[in-house]
Amino acid sequence: MINRLSKRTQTRVAVIDAIRQETFTKGTKLPSERNLCLQLGVSRVTLGNVLRELAAEGWLERRIGSGTYVAEELPAATLTTTSDQNSKIRNIGLIMGDFSTPVVSRLIEGIHRILSPDTCNLILKNPFADYRNEIRYVEHLISSGVDALVVMTSFPHNDPNGIRFYHSVCQRHPVIMTDCILRDGIPTVEVDNRRGGYLAADYLLHAKPHAERIWLVSGNDALSTISERKLGFSEIVNEHRQITLLKATNIDDVPQCQVAVTSMLKHGLPDAIFMTSELIIAPLLKVLAENGIDHSSMALCCFDNFHSMASLHNIAYIEQPLIEVGMEVARHLILLNSSHPPTSARRLLLAPQLILPV
Repeated sequence: MINRLSKRTQTRVAVIDAIRQETFTKGTKLPSERNLCLQLGVSRVTLGNVLRELAAEGWLERRIGSGTYVAEELPAATLTTTSDQNSKIRNIGLIMGDFSTPVVSRLIEGIHRILSPDTCNLILKNPFADYRNEIRYVEHLISSGVDALVVMTSFPHNDPNGIRFYHSVCQRHPVIMTDCILRDGIPTVEVDNRRGGYLAADYLLHAKPHAERIWLVSGNDALSTISERKLGFSEIVNEHRQITLLKATNIDDVPQCQVAVTSMLKHGLPDAIFMTSELIIAPLLKVLAENGIDHSSMALCCFDNFHSMASLHNIAYIEQPLIEVGMEVARHLILLNSSHPPTSARRLLLAPQLILPV
């Protein structure tokens, strides 16, 4: 099983196992990152990400100028599961969008890698992007006796009404937000979309070092996933004053792409394009072709959950570790279920990866 997981997850499991088995004992300093990388066969970037996550969760202490130490007091429950822990969670309510999409199906696959479908039922509810349906489903599932909730919210990012609602829910029931999330102290497991924006910007700036115009084409800005991809991307590009950053927002179909392209052409063709969602690829390329625009000389990058759209068009893409997100959701649910109400909210960020075009 472990060999099928990402390097990040393998590294995480290996470090926690070493702490549990007292290879790394409480209060002692870990080996140097260089030695750990050699032992575990991972890059320093991957190891650094894992060590920061484990420090945030209470397994390690990062001391400036001194190194990384095993915590004196470890978390009460392990993040690796056992059968008696699993047996406490029989039913999980999932409130998400279309369950046939790769995003949701991969999250479910990750949950099932930790919580076996033979012993844990997933009760699926689709609010159809309506927060009022979402509220009804939350209350219905809690009253029906589910052990925990996993929510991909329909509330806009940082919506105060949504935050108030889920703060009250967290006091009554274990709940984890994932993908589209609210934050402000609500437990979340998510892809680091802002970091994904950084990766996309770095790639395009290296691919087009003399770029004068870069076009940012984004989907629904109300979603945290989209807004943070844009934020990370814009932060990097805006450091280069010679570059004009053009923006088109809330784009997801051909008519909207046509309006966006018409507006973009007033400023001149871009040297590079970043698309915040794979759903933009097909309509945008179609409209560019219809307007006689050859994009072959441009550098293109996008987020892609389908893993086929970008590859099909030879576009660099940001791959999200959605199966690993599902696995961490399950682990967090086990922790919340074993010690509810939680003493503190958890937020875990998983790093995306840049996949270069062939």
